[in-house]
Amino acid sequence: GHPRSLALLKKRLQNRGTLSVNLVQLEEEWRRSVHKFVEKVSDEVVEELLARTLLGERIEIDGSVEGVSVSSLVSSTVILNALDPQLGQPFVPQLSLLRLHIWSLGDSRSAVKVRVRTLLEMGSDMQHQSFEEFHAIFEELRCWAWHKLGGRPDTTSIQAWLPESRAVPGKDSSGIQLTIPNPCLQMTSRLPKRLSDHQGPLDRCCLADTNQPGFDVLQPMGESLLLHECRYSEPPNPGDATSTRLTPAEDVRRKAVLAASEVDATKATITGRKEVAQDRSVLVVAAHRDGATDLAGLTQSCSEEPDRSRFPRAHADWETFTRVQMPVVILNRKALLDRYGPTFRLLGGFMLDYTTRHHEEVRETHA
Repeated sequence: GHPRSLALLKKRLQNRGTLSVNLVQLEEEWRRSVHKFVEKVSDEVVEELLARTLLGERIEIDGSVEGVSVSSLVSSTVILNALDPQLGQPFVPQLSLLRLHIWSLGDSRSAVKVRVRTLLEMGSDMQHQSFEEFHAIFEELRCWAWHKLGGRPDTTSIQAWLPESRAVPGKDSSGIQLTIPNPCLQMTSRLPKRLSDHQGPLDRCCLADTNQPGFDVLQPMGESLLLHECRYSEPPNPGDATSTRLTPAEDVRRKAVLAASEVDATKATITGRKEVAQDRSVLVVAAHRDGATDLAGLTQSCSEEPDRSRFPRAHADWETFTRVQMPVVILNRKALLDRYGPTFRLLGGFMLDYTTRHHEEVRETHA
């Protein structure tokens, strides 16, 4: 978004020619060149803006951030929002991804800088496994942001923590309270075994075992546990829906049944005290996929009984699903990108399309 950075990129491309450009090396050279021209901003300013964009917190155009006026941050392209000063409406800051990358490589290598750099790298080259870790880091950074901004209660509801999501009817989560942890922002860890076989404490957000059925990320929130099932499809071509659909049977009901079975079987504890239980757990289906309908229609269809004669397996899963006590909330592609906010939704893994690789559904259509 910085005019001089785009001019520098053009110059690099002209100097290297068009026949044998190593794009990775070119990108690094470009970033180093831009670094010389980008005006430095204090860590305090960047961290507050980062916290606000992570949480979707609005700022005023005539306000200030750590003593620096918002208007000057817009003028110097720290904030990229296109604003009309005459309207003066509060807005969620959109930060320059290039600036964030430069900031994360700064001299003072704090834990939050390291985590942000990893988030940016994964978000620029996404596939289903890196998406799981990307989502885990993002959710942990939101916890950091909660405590960074301060002035908030320690506990909140599922609806307040996941306002973009929608609950499956009959799987209400209103009775569950979340205690927002203050994370240490260490390197991402992975549970060494399936949750049903785990007997130790769950102390921080982590990836599930590679063979874990039902979910991909575990996030302890006080005495409650969020289980994130991460479903990633490559970004669509402009104007198209993702080719792999988010389905009630396979992506929601079946995953909920598997997750509930794991929760029932485990002896794991949360923060070393409470045993994991369905009435204190929530399945969060975080899907970079489109459903056949909008999010409201998708959640409604999850609770509707399938035709037994046409879909015997789906009907069997539905019957088991009706006995699951654990709440289930869903984020489809639109809701998930809304959650990632104006800054991180613009990462290449969510923006670019891949015309040389297609999903099975697309190949069958053109066969």
